[in-house]
Amino acid sequence: VFFFSSRRRHTRQRSVSWARRCVQETGINAEYMGYIFFFLMDKKPFVLHSPSIKEGAMIPEIHTEDGGNISPALAWENPPLGTKSFALVVDDPDTDIGVWSHWLIKDIPVSCKGIEEGKSVGVEIVSHCTIPNYYGPAPPSGIHRYFFKLYAMSVGKMAAKNLDEFYKEIEAKKIGVAQLMGKYTREKKQSVHFLFVTNEFTI
Repeated sequence: VFFFSSRRRHTRQRSVSWARRCVQETGINAEYMGYIFFFLMDKKPFVLHSPSIKEGAMIPEIHTEDGGNISPALAWENPPLGTKSFALVVDDPDTDIGVWSHWLIKDIPVSCKGIEEGKSVGVEIVSHCTIPNYYGPAPPSGIHRYFFKLYAMSVGKMAAKNLDEFYKEIEAKKIGVAQLMGKYTREKKQSVHFLFVTNEFTI
């Protein structure tokens, strides 16, 4: 555990120094420690991506309330060692009342590598949108950010049965997270609608 946190905070040179110190202080075979060290250094990051949502870009309308509420395709790779299942959270932190969840899924099999567009896997939990399935972005004003977060879990089955239990159990049993963020706004659509109504009234 210390190695992972050290690897994130320090340079490669400091990590090498740490590995050498471990060999000296613990008596672990240097060659064996070297195998562990270089395996961990070369470990690729846990990532989540989508063919239709690019990091930090606008979410296509098809995946929003304005365009059909079709969930986007998602794919992931390189989960951390010890992962026994996955949990998915899609939420909006930019509302006036705090974080608002749009999609919650638990017990996604560890063998699963992605979710097809418009489909689901695992067990869905009722979100703040009051439904147990995907509900797309529908910001009342401004540009909102929507975070797709895939958690690597240390358990194969989660006990959570509702939203509050779900968030608490994720925090307690997560061992890694991969994240994708997209944005959405209705301002352009609302502006066009306003101009149309204004012109109609003038005529």
